Amino acid sequence: MEEALYTLLNGKISVNGIDVPVLTRYQPLDEKPCITITQTANSDKGQPYMGDYQLPLPSTHPQYDSSKPDKLYPQQVRRDTYESSLQVNVWCDSEEERDSIVKQIHLEFQHLLNDYYTQCCNYSDGECSTINEACPVTTITNRHTVKGQCPNPTTYKYLGILQKYYIQPVTVNVSQGFNQDEIDNTPPLLRTIIQVTMTYYTYHYLGGTISTDIKFKYI
Repeated sequence: MEEALYTLLNGKISVNGIDVPVLTRYQPLDEKPCITITQTANSDKGQPYMGDYQLPLPSTHPQYDSSKPDKLYPQQVRRDTYESSLQVNVWCDSEEERDSIVKQIHLEFQHLLNDYYTQCCNYSDGECSTINEACPVTTITNRHTVKGQCPNPTTYKYLGILQKYYIQPVTVNVSQGFNQDEIDNTPPLLRTIIQVTMTYYTYHYLGGTISTDIKFKYI
């Protein structure tokens, strides 16, 4: 989940036209303004599920067909559910920086929860990697693009961060944030903590074989 939030924020927050780095160190005195992400809790929800999913076969599977590598077969998969709590920490020197960064972070979370086109994992610097061209969101007008969403998620293979990291959208909760400034530093180090909780899935592939010798007996 730390990686999911890093993907969400990295390269999207700026102050005075300069990107605000997203770091993994806890108290980065040498990189202000910056953002750090820390996981504070992670728990098993105790909701295991065993089900069949339509998936392509790995090349090591005895029924794998190299002429049809993307063909889907019902395969058994175990799904486990976890709940994660994280902190997005904003570190800066001025109230102006803090106000700007916090507002931008909350905007990115709104974009995340509303499938905004910049949150697609196939989008980078204005280009859609699935077609190796400029993202068509600015050249096509339809019911999706007027909301800033991919014009055709199926055609352009939209892959949102929530989808990539198997996060349940309805479980994402983002606090408004609270200040925990460190006044012992000179000058004082301004810190705002935004708490985030979410529920996500992990999958363990078990596999299986497809019967090819089923016979029906009519009586």
